[in-house]
Amino acid sequence: MEAKRILVIGGTGYIGTAVVSALTEARHSVSLLVRRNVKRDDCHVVVGDLNDHKRLLAVVKDFDLVINVAAVVRTLWKKKYKDNPRGVANLLRAMEHNGVRRLIFFSTQDVYIEEVGAYGASKKRCEDLILRSRCDFVILRLNHVYGIDRHKKNNMAFLSKMIRTFRVCPVIGGGENKLQPVNKNDVAGYVRKLIGAFPTGSVIDVSGRITVTVNEIISFIESRLQVRSFRCYLPLKLIGLVSFMFPFDLMGFNSDRVAQSEDVYVPKTDFLVDLGKIVDS
Repeated sequence: MEAKRILVIGGTGYIGTAVVSALTEARHSVSLLVRRNVKRDDCHVVVGDLNDHKRLLAVVKDFDLVINVAAVVRTLWKKKYKDNPRGVANLLRAMEHNGVRRLIFFSTQDVYIEEVGAYGASKKRCEDLILRSRCDFVILRLNHVYGIDRHKKNNMAFLSKMIRTFRVCPVIGGGENKLQPVNKNDVAGYVRKLIGAFPTGSVIDVSGRITVTVNEIISFIESRLQVRSFRCYLPLKLIGLVSFMFPFDLMGFNSDRVAQSEDVYVPKTDFLVDLGKIVDS
């Protein structure tokens, strides 16, 4: 595959770091758009902000592809979610102005939730902007993303720690909502494949091959640790009254998140095998 000049936005985040590693391993020329300058030996660093339209006009140029992994996902200030479509609008204008055609945008399967919250609504708006744009795009709607690590953003590791340490497991809603968790390294590997055969205009669900409920995940962790935990079920209607205290979107939290589009990427990785590794680590 011919090496590409790629700009990654959000490349220092939980998923973005895996994407950048996959691209550099494939010997692409990778640049990172970051808010604050950082020293990197594997990438070129470009200082900028999706909310700074003028800066984007100056730096989003001479690239074969832009990958936007960046998003406001967790915040106590719910109006902050509006930065997501605002940033995408700025990016699209800069790309068009400088003749950069290709974009891979990371979205979410939260867009399928009937009672979508502020985060999911912001991603829907981002998608609408991209669909109406003149760029050659691929939209990836991700299911729940995890890694085999103890990172603070790895919810599977958090559940394991709560059960192991405190024998307590907080559950928002009834715990019967379905997920199709996908390993972040599988996501990164798929992005690397897309660069070689770019399916312009595609909207693709990215889900793991196993469908599980939150309760089934908890039961697996308990079995692996050979312990029983107290499951503290928090009624969604009750905690909705104090939703301002939670740094994430509670709307639709109890809904299923499963692939629904015609195009679906399902890796071979077994989530339960990976979950065992997370618990054992």
